[in-house]
Amino acid sequence: MQRSTKIIAAVVFSVSVITGATASGTYKDNSAEVRTDFMVRYVSHELSLDSTQETHLRRLSKKISVVRQTLIAKRA
Repeated sequence: MQRSTKIIAAVVFSVSVITGATASGTYKDNSAEVRTDFMVRYVSHELSLDSTQETHLRRLSKKISVVRQTLIAKRA
């Protein structure tokens, strides 16, 4: 391999590693509660839900969370 090819490969590898480390550090808080809250806000905004509908959506998301935790516990 030529020297320029090695340098280019090293630069590409370094940029990839730095990008991966940055992405990993940025999205570290990826818990189920955070994702659920984000999705409720997103769906409420996209569908222009009123406060009653948003309350029902939050209640539904809590029920789904309970079912999810039960399934995870049974799997273990």
